[in-house]
Amino acid sequence: MPDAPTLTVSGMDSVGLTEMPVLMPDAPTLTVSGMDSVGLTEMPVLMPDAPTLTVSGMDSVGLTEMPSSSIPKPIVQTRKPLAPAIESDDEYSDIPVSAMRKVIAKRLTESKSSIPYLYASANCQMDKLIKLRKQFKKNGVHLSVNDFIIKAASIALQTVPEVNSVWSNNGPRPSPTVDISIAVAIDNGLITPIVHGANNLNLEEISERVKSLAGRAREGKLKTDEFQGGSFCISNLGMYGITEFTAIINPPQTAIMAVGTSRLTIRHDKTPQTIMTVTLSADNRVIDETKAFEFIEQFKLNLESPSKMLL
Repeated sequence: MPDAPTLTVSGMDSVGLTEMPVLMPDAPTLTVSGMDSVGLTEMPVLMPDAPTLTVSGMDSVGLTEMPSSSIPKPIVQTRKPLAPAIESDDEYSDIPVSAMRKVIAKRLTESKSSIPYLYASANCQMDKLIKLRKQFKKNGVHLSVNDFIIKAASIALQTVPEVNSVWSNNGPRPSPTVDISIAVAIDNGLITPIVHGANNLNLEEISERVKSLAGRAREGKLKTDEFQGGSFCISNLGMYGITEFTAIINPPQTAIMAVGTSRLTIRHDKTPQTIMTVTLSADNRVIDETKAFEFIEQFKLNLESPSKMLL
């Protein structure tokens, strides 16, 4: 055809479109990498504006020249239906949270999330203390292991005053008195009545004070100043057979000591002994590792030499 356009393709000669068997004006050109470029007018069957199929690893062709059987079908992934939920005839009900439980949860969550904790544990040899308790009992004086623990802790707190402190907005504040809180379980939660001035009380006075506080705590008859405050806390689960555990600090206090049960063990020389494990949880902003060690060491010394606490 006169003045027909010329097709130029890299790697082959340029030819006039007039040389092609069929020529349609403005026919699109198909260019595929790795094969010659030709006008779509050369193809046996031509549909205007037919889409082009490009498949990796094969030539690109117009869909008009592919039989329907050659066109790849889309892959449809099917999932197996989920097993139906197992229905249960059991009925459940939510238990309302008491106001005390809400306060406990809030304060202890704040404690664990805001205080850098430091832990220190030790095994205390209890045979001398057990023997001394029996002597008191023969004389009609009933002292609990917890009474000795409170007294031993009060002396240790005087020796290491950094542990006998509270945390304020301005930092640590040493307490001028040794006021030991005792964790007491009650029906709807936990409360910590305080043995004020424990370092100035003898074992019998401590025993009487603890019995009175624990009894009134369970009856809900404590005064505000008898359970709010304190400079140190003791949580004793030994009566429940707990070997050892870690307790959560009750802010603004900076330390709490967890006490486990007394248990019989065998020494290296095959002789029996009774030991008790205590674990100090301390606020590392106030109490460093050295002070925690000093407190535990002093407490252990007091407990293993109980006659000194009688002076």
